[in-house]
Amino acid sequence: MRRSVRGRLLLFSGLVGVLLALATAGAALAQEPRFDGVTLRVATWGGSWRDAIHELIGKELEKRGAKVEYVIGNPRDNMAKLIAARGREVPFDVMEIDDGIKPQLLEGQFLEELNFGNLPNSRDLEPSQRDRHTLATIAAQEGIVYNVKKFAELGLPKPERFKDLFHPKLAGRVSFPDINHGMVWNAIVAFAVEAGSDESNIDPGLELIKQLKVSSFYKSSVELSTKFNSGDVWAAVWQVGWVVRLKRAGVPVAISYPKVKDKHGMLEGVWIGIPKGSKARPAAEFFIDRYVDPEVQVELPKKVGLVPVKKAALARLAEDPELKAVMLLDPAEIRNMYYIDWSKVNVNEWVNKWSRVMAR
Repeated sequence: MRRSVRGRLLLFSGLVGVLLALATAGAALAQEPRFDGVTLRVATWGGSWRDAIHELIGKELEKRGAKVEYVIGNPRDNMAKLIAARGREVPFDVMEIDDGIKPQLLEGQFLEELNFGNLPNSRDLEPSQRDRHTLATIAAQEGIVYNVKKFAELGLPKPERFKDLFHPKLAGRVSFPDINHGMVWNAIVAFAVEAGSDESNIDPGLELIKQLKVSSFYKSSVELSTKFNSGDVWAAVWQVGWVVRLKRAGVPVAISYPKVKDKHGMLEGVWIGIPKGSKARPAAEFFIDRYVDPEVQVELPKKVGLVPVKKAALARLAEDPELKAVMLLDPAEIRNMYYIDWSKVNVNEWVNKWSRVMAR
């Protein structure tokens, strides 16, 4: 009889434990945001970048019932789509932004004001990494990407200056970003500095670029990666993320961070915002908050070779030998990279000047 009572008590206790566990799980599910029936359109780059974003962020939305679609293009092209749609339905709900178009988007009042109460992962960002309408997510380190094997065959040393791209043996094998590519701003400033100026006066830099015997002005990094892989291009003003990805594919590339004034290499920020008129704001906020989640800030840079905005993530990446071999991961080195003073930049004026000089 005692054994029977004790058995019933144990059974009852077990059932209570199961019920409590189920209740806890149910409460957690009830608190987890759901986006059933919502389609989130994300304006972003294509290729391996889009794949990494979907793997780490998009799939989390899909688990919660959302459908995620990607509007592929560089930020300048996507901004043109946003401008063209003004007064009508916006073409996407969340947008990746580079430094070059950010001032235009803010001035044109194209972005919603962010509610940081709905973005808890942004709380430990520096004041410079967020403003009323945008949030910094990641950064690209830029310099000269080159084919190590081909340079060795030609007897060329590692490029230390942007002027090294003028070597006669590289004629017709150098690529430079097109004016609609986000990397063009740093590239123009780099050549302006080589010509004795900076972003306050890019004219000398444009004249120097005009003299460079390029094989192409690349419109997308996917396009340029194909040309490096085929051997059509041996050097380019580009960013380290593609060095990481190409090396994994067996392409013998490296990166140099040439001197720019008293700095080494150049830094370009990536930002994110919500276009005005988005009908999927809660899903967009989830996407943005997930982007600066501590684990995503570690895993995304591992996939694409860019620098996280979270300090803790940067410290963890500094222990990765693959990334450490090509990236600058010491905070002091990152602070010593050249960052454009955007108060001196008029992007529309730069585009017009580029068109005039390159058309001659």
